[in-house]
Amino acid sequence: MFQVIIKRIQNFRASNRDWNVLHKAIHQTIFINDLCFPYMKKSKILRDLHNAISPHLLGLEHSVDKAIDLNCDRKQGRPVIRFGLDEHLDAKRLRQQGMAKDLTAAARFSADNLPDFLNECAMVYLPEIGHLIAIKEWESHCDPEQLKDLDFQFMFTLRGTIHYKNPLCIELDKRLGDINAEIIDHENRILRRLSDLVVKYNKDIREPLRIIGLMDW
Repeated sequence: MFQVIIKRIQNFRASNRDWNVLHKAIHQTIFINDLCFPYMKKSKILRDLHNAISPHLLGLEHSVDKAIDLNCDRKQGRPVIRFGLDEHLDAKRLRQQGMAKDLTAAARFSADNLPDFLNECAMVYLPEIGHLIAIKEWESHCDPEQLKDLDFQFMFTLRGTIHYKNPLCIELDKRLGDINAEIIDHENRILRRLSDLVVKYNKDIREPLRIIGLMDW
C-alpha cells in the first residue's frame, strides 16, 4: 500500500489522506527510533535503524507537516495547503474569500427565482468547468431539461444532483474564475515541489521502514 501512495504522490494524484498516511509513517518511524535509542548498543538491528534515519527523512517530516493541513476533514479530496506557508497564496485566498460574498448572494438570487416545485439550490465551483447551479432531483427520473426555459443549460447529473450553467454562472466565471484557477495553480506548484522531495528521498523513507518490518515485536 505504501508504494501505491508514493506512486500517487509521484503522479501528483495523492489525496489529503495519502499525505496523512505518508506523514504518519515517517513520524512513527522517527518515534520508534527515538524510543529504541537507549538500547541501541545492545542490538544490531536498532543500530541499523538509527543509521537509516537520515537528515532527509527528518526534513521530509517537517516539510509535509508544515505544508499540508493534515487535520483537515477533506481526507479524500485535494491536499489542503496550510495558511501561513506562502504569503502570495494567502493573499490570493483572502481575495477569494472577499469574492465569496458575491457567490453567496448569487446562490440566494438563484434560489429566489426557482420554480415553486424546487425549494433550494447551491452554487458550486469545479476546476475547468467553472460555477454551476446544483439542484437535487425533484422527483424520480425527472427531466433535467425542464428548466431550459429559465436559461438553465443542463451539464450533468451526479449522485442525484443535477448541475446547470446559467448566465449568472457565466458572469461569476468571468469575475471569480481567474482567482480560483490562480489558487489551484499556486497550490499545485507547492505540491509538485513537495512531491519531488518525496520521490527524491524515497529510499530514505523505505529503508528504515524495511528495518522496522524485520523487528520481532
